[in-house]
Amino acid sequence: PESPDVAHIGAAYFDGRQSLKQLFSEADMALRSAQSQEANSWHLTAPENLDRRVIRSASEWRQFIDEALELDQITLLYQPVVTCQGRELMPSEVLVRQTDPKDDKLIPAGVFLPVAESVGLAARIDKAVVEKVIATLAAGPEGGDRLAINLSPHSLADDGFTAWLEQQLASHPAVAARLVFEFPEYGAIASLPQLKSL
Repeated sequence: PESPDVAHIGAAYFDGRQSLKQLFSEADMALRSAQSQEANSWHLTAPENLDRRVIRSASEWRQFIDEALELDQITLLYQPVVTCQGRELMPSEVLVRQTDPKDDKLIPAGVFLPVAESVGLAARIDKAVVEKVIATLAAGPEGGDRLAINLSPHSLADDGFTAWLEQQLASHPAVAARLVFEFPEYGAIASLPQLKSL
């Protein structure tokens, strides 16, 4: 069957202050952001919503993410989630941030994850997140909070990721029962056979 996914569009707004390299990096990041959304998405980086300190080329992002993983500069935040009607607690959402060593500010996953996916680093980030969450839950009280981890669809495409995840869960059965894994709908549909296997 033909794919309904025709194209993704990334655009950068030129305000006269960027160098050509910065402009192309902004456009590249916009394209990566569009590609991480549903079919036929577009994304515009405009001056009012652009943090210039996170503009890097794909190769600079690869090096930046590699170093963050090596130096354990991935930070996890936890956001409570409640039902709309009964206000009952659901599993808390795990939010991933990367520390920028220049200023110790946290960079949201929405900024670096689309680039990580495009350069083949998504599975490494997901492994780091899963390992940190397992360690956190194992150190806490038994039967405590449940946590929801968003995994990249690109991790499903990684041959070793599913086997690695199964081994981690088998090694920590008490913790495994408190984990929920989520995938973006668009990515899950694109990787349906792998998702069913998982």
